[in-house]
Amino acid sequence: MCAQPWWSRIWTRQEFYLASDEPNWYWGSDSISNAVLKQEFKLLVNLSFALLAKLDPPEGFQFEVAKILGKPLAAFKNDVERISDLISRRFKTNGYDVPRRLYGELSAHATDSRDLVYGLREIFDPVFRKIFVPDYFMRPELLFACLAVFLIQFECWADVLWWYPHRCESVGDHMPTWLPDFSRRADISHLEPVPMKLQDDETPSPKMVILNHRLHAEGYVLDTMYGHRHLDKSDGHRILQELWQFDHILNANLLCHRYIIMEEDKDDALLSLFLQMCKDSLIDRDRRLVPASKGSIL
Repeated sequence: MCAQPWWSRIWTRQEFYLASDEPNWYWGSDSISNAVLKQEFKLLVNLSFALLAKLDPPEGFQFEVAKILGKPLAAFKNDVERISDLISRRFKTNGYDVPRRLYGELSAHATDSRDLVYGLREIFDPVFRKIFVPDYFMRPELLFACLAVFLIQFECWADVLWWYPHRCESVGDHMPTWLPDFSRRADISHLEPVPMKLQDDETPSPKMVILNHRLHAEGYVLDTMYGHRHLDKSDGHRILQELWQFDHILNANLLCHRYIIMEEDKDDALLSLFLQMCKDSLIDRDRRLVPASKGSIL
């Protein structure tokens, strides 16, 4: 079994999460303790600053990377970013991961769904381990209810119902209907937008609270209604014509903030509405203009 390609990954994780003392990291015959690695984290960042800051690498650096590592600079840069992200996250959380972050990215499957909770105990902080003591006599629905309450009440993770949109099928009358099934994470397309994360401006996330088994929640402000155009439902051709006209304007002017209104366009109400939407959308640089505008008109 030790010859399997996945065994080294399992062994590394077991040593890191189950060791009573700081584990050692091995790269061939070289090794370093995790304690030293955490202490030298700032040095790692400083050495990789040029890459992380997207600066031009020093002359000859690209050749040296390819010669020593046998990989192009772009691949080395991806490795540095991934390692730095891993170390910085564990450095800032005293070696523990954050439940809301991990459950938002979790793609694991388990024969016993309770392992999706108990199997992650050692990764999280002592509070999580104290609350979720392994008890395989507990029904999965009840365990998921406890996890949902923990993520909502203590982690303040309102997006949990977005990442886990499926409900437990065997929920009885005494269980809340909104209870998520943590064994069925959302199947996200790489083109689908995901819930917003806190930015530098500390944009508030939606609030959620549980009182008397009832879930009280607020949502994101997704968009703004800029105008209303009444269309005669009996005239299907007219409806398609209006939608086609707007879609044509949208796709023909991706750089809509540079759009110059021609003399013959000044009386076009639909075009004026489109430009107003584009102008207001530019205020929020984090939004993608085209999807936001198209969603507004439809």
